[in-house]
Parts: sequence; C-alpha cells; structure tokens
Amino acid sequence: MDSNFPKQASEEASSLEFASRVSETRPVPVVKVLSPYGVEYIFLTLTLFVAAGALMGVLLLLVNGKFGFDLLSFPTAVLAVTVPTFAGLFLHLKKLELRMPSLRLDASKRFSTQTTQIVSFAVSLFTLIGFVFAIFAKLGGQGTVSIGKAALDALAVLVVSGGVLAYYWRDEHKNR
Repeated sequence: MDSNFPKQASEEASSLEFASRVSETRPVPVVKVLSPYGVEYIFLTLTLFVAAGALMGVLLLLVNGKFGFDLLSFPTAVLAVTVPTFAGLFLHLKKLELRMPSLRLDASKRFSTQTTQIVSFAVSLFTLIGFVFAIFAKLGGQGTVSIGKAALDALAVLVVSGGVLAYYWRDEHKNR
C-alpha cells in the first residue's frame, strides 16, 4: 500500500470539491444548440443548396444540348419541391427579421448565412479554376472541350453560385 495514500486521497477530495464549486458558479455548456429560429435557418440553407445544385444541373444540361426528359426529370422535380419550400421559409424568416431586427444578429442565422457564403465562394472559385485550366489545356493541345462550351458551363455555375454569394454578402454587409 502506498504510504502517500491519505495525502493523495485528501488532495483528490479537495480537487473534486473545488471542481464542484466552480461548476456550480459557472456552468460549462456540453452541447452547443441552435437558437429557436436556428433550425429554420438550417432548413432554409439546406433547401437553398439542393435547389441551387438542381438549377446548376438543369443549366449545364441545357448548355450542353441535353434536352431529354430522362435527364431533366430529376433536377426539375427537385426544383418543383425546393423552390416553393425555399420561398416559404425565406418569406417567413424575412417577416420575422422585420418584426425582430435582433434576429439578423442571431448566432445561428449568422452561422447559416456565413456557411452559405463560404460554400458559394468555394464553388465559384473552383469553377473559375476549372475554366482557366480548360483554357490552358486547350492552349497546350490537350483540351477536348471547346472554350466556348467551357465558358458557358462556367457561366451557368457562376450565375447561380455567384448570385447566391452576392445576395448573402450584400445582406450580411448592409446597415453596418
């Protein structure tokens, strides 16, 4: 048996007593939760991402001359569901923001809108990188896609992702 046992037990008890006093005075959050409206902002963001992806898909198919029902039916079905859902959520949350201006600074809303900006920026950035790469590949004699088609593809993606980024960027920076 360890000769320091009584001393160690006393120190451990003292540490536990101190820890319990600290936790009584300052609660430590174990799980971070969304605000009451935060879940609605996440629904809005998820719906926006799905709708934007479907819109990009439709535009890319059309730009590349693919007009078949078999190809367009799924992204069109996605748009038929997500556009009204997004519009309803968007209008509902905008009404709430007008009634409660403090909601614009809600941490959950800011997380959602900043995530949207980051994702939109990344999509736009990688689209531009892909377009410049297609130009370099064509100049190097290895590109199989025409520059015009690559430009239209990039434009289709940039209109959607750039539009989303521009809206949320402007919304985030107005009245500051």
